[in-house]
Amino acid sequence: MRRRRTVTQATTPAPLTRRAQRESGTTAPRPRPTARGVLSEVLLWVAALAGLICIVLVVLAFTAHITLIMFRTGSMSPTIPAGSVAVVQQIPAAQVHVGDVVTVDRPGQLPVTHRVRVVEDGASPAQRLITLRGDANAQDDPAPYPVSTVRIVRFAIP
Repeated sequence: MRRRRTVTQATTPAPLTRRAQRESGTTAPRPRPTARGVLSEVLLWVAALAGLICIVLVVLAFTAHITLIMFRTGSMSPTIPAGSVAVVQQIPAAQVHVGDVVTVDRPGQLPVTHRVRVVEDGASPAQRLITLRGDANAQDDPAPYPVSTVRIVRFAIP
């Protein structure tokens, strides 16, 4: 009869969990983050935040009719200087009041953003004739604008 030889294998202990390593004091200290690592982490967070802002703006544009416009002229200075970006929301013309700053679309021309000086009834119940003037201008715009909707400036960022 043959004898069986029992072979025992050497076993290594299972690695300690992080908590066990911490408690036993066997953890290696974490290396200090490099300037490049910190910069890449900051840039990643900035990009993520910018992406989130874009998503929010798209949702607002479709659900609340909110968009951004940029002021290229100084006709609304000093209230809204040239180069400012404004958040505007489309509203019915019936909700416009004297003193509001609104953007009016003009067929074949760029939109105009000025302060409302006069609001009059238009040809239909939903339409209004509004007279505008830029804060930096000495006179009202040449003619009233017939509108059924306008974009009201909610706030501007210089």
